[in-house]
Amino acid sequence: MIGRFPQSETANHPVPITAPEHLWNADATTKADKPVICPEPILAKHAIRSDLLSAAVISNRLLISDRLKQVLEKYGKDGFQYFPTNVIDGGKKYPYYVLQAYRFRLDYVDFPRSEIILEGIGSKQLESLNIQSAEEFSGKAAATRLPERLRIIRPALVPDIDDDFFALHPVTAGIGFYVSGKVKQEIETMGLTGISFEACR
Repeated sequence: MIGRFPQSETANHPVPITAPEHLWNADATTKADKPVICPEPILAKHAIRSDLLSAAVISNRLLISDRLKQVLEKYGKDGFQYFPTNVIDGGKKYPYYVLQAYRFRLDYVDFPRSEIILEGIGSKQLESLNIQSAEEFSGKAAATRLPERLRIIRPALVPDIDDDFFALHPVTAGIGFYVSGKVKQEIETMGLTGISFEACR
């Protein structure tokens, strides 16, 4: 599940960006145990407000409407947090949420069928890796030192996943959000906007 081209590149910041509670100072991959205050994205002049918005100030997270939040909350078992914010459109504020994932289901990845690389500076591909399991991936990732890192650029999924909404990390976009066909159908039936889907392998 992905958003479209960034509809916002600027934002109002309710607190200074150096404040500990500012979203930018929260790890995007772990559960926040303190209050988080989010930037308020300002829509570009010709952007159209939708249920999923792409905002440059919200990285590795999703900016979603209350309607989309209700769907994802219903199907997400655990591993997600929803931080309230506003989207500013034409000078008016509209309530939105920043969705952050903190549990990543590497056990859903079919590693022998996935494409995994070692990256260097500037996301340059250094080497293709043959990894057979989540345990092997985690071990190699822990042993890799920055600026190098492992990334799953073409994840394949195991069959019969009993989960309708989950996240993976690290994938091409950094953090990937995945929904089942059932959730996709409900989103489309509700007429939720701004959302594109790509089929998984």
